[in-house]
Amino acid sequence: SNGGVGAVPDTMAPLILQVKEMLPDYGDGYIEAVLEANGCNVERTLNCLLEGNVPSHLSKMDIQAARVPRQPVANGKGKQPAGGGSDRPSWTSLRE
Repeated sequence: SNGGVGAVPDTMAPLILQVKEMLPDYGDGYIEAVLEANGCNVERTLNCLLEGNVPSHLSKMDIQAARVPRQPVANGKGKQPAGGGSDRPSWTSLRE
C-alpha cells in the first residue's frame, strides 16, 4: 500500500479476473455486479453464473456489459448525480 489518501485500490479487478478465467464470455461490468451481489465472494459468484441463478435485479442486465469507471467522490460515499444535484441548479448563476 502506498498510504495515499486519494487513490482507492481497485479491489474488484483481481476478483473479476478470477471469474473471467473460468467464464470468459461475461463482461467485466456484469461480473462486477454479480460479485457485489455476492459479497465479493468469487466462489458464490461462479456458482450463480453457472447455475443462471443471478439476483433478480441483475437478470435484465447485459451479460457482456463493460465496467463503468467510477468517479471518486470527495466524501467516499455514494455516487455523484450527473447534474450535481437538483437542489443546486448550476444555471442560476448565469441569469443576471
